[in-house]
Amino acid sequence: SPEQIAGRMELEEVEHRVSAESIYRHAYSPAGRQAGLPRQLAQRKATRGRRRRNGRREPAIPDRVSIHQRPTKAHLRSQFGHWEGDLVHFRRQRDILLTLQERKTRLTLARRLLSKDAELTASAIVAELGALPAKARRTITHDNGGEFARHATVTAATGVRAFFCDPHSPWQRGGIENANGLLRRDLPRKTSLGDYTDDDIDDVIPACAGTGSGTSTQRLENAWATEPRSRHSPPTSVSHLKSESSTYGHPFTRAEDDVELFEKMEQDLMVA
Repeated sequence: SPEQIAGRMELEEVEHRVSAESIYRHAYSPAGRQAGLPRQLAQRKATRGRRRRNGRREPAIPDRVSIHQRPTKAHLRSQFGHWEGDLVHFRRQRDILLTLQERKTRLTLARRLLSKDAELTASAIVAELGALPAKARRTITHDNGGEFARHATVTAATGVRAFFCDPHSPWQRGGIENANGLLRRDLPRKTSLGDYTDDDIDDVIPACAGTGSGTSTQRLENAWATEPRSRHSPPTSVSHLKSESSTYGHPFTRAEDDVELFEKMEQDLMVA
């Protein structure tokens, strides 16, 4: 990404540096478009800026609570147990991944879904978070998609309170947005998830988000030792995408297999 390029130039103290914004401007300039540079960016959008909604309204969500009422510790990322959630869509209508990210540690979980039905989505969130220690289950923040309309079911089963972004403002839960953008580099939208096993997906996800979910130069440092990866790696060779283990082991995994991981995190990271 332009942020990574600019960050590496800064880390290596290149004499003639350029900012990420300058790289974006060149990519979308007439010369950059002619060279096909926008297609090399992570989002690969034809134009910069947010897409227009054309008057489409978000579906109503019962008992919706605004993100502005979320606890201060969740806003500040100072307490473990506050999550962000989203769905990532792929080639077929039944190719969907539920992604969840813990705001303080950026630990990310993923689960395959067969549809964006609200009941099915709620059940998947309960399955991912329900096995965790109580202090790892505080809040979760969603956009206003109808797939999250059964948030009360999640709260009743896990104690995780749901909060929602302002209309048309998914960037307010930017951690999961950025993680999903990194995921798209190895699993583009045209990917057929039927070609991947659950173990394949578990291998791809840590590599896609291995640089962290922030945009600061410090979080980019982890990426410099990693060789560039092909966007179209076949599922039989995704094992080479595994990231190096962290202090807490595999950083992106299914929750029910890693209660011990969260208990260790609780000792080191929890703020009562």
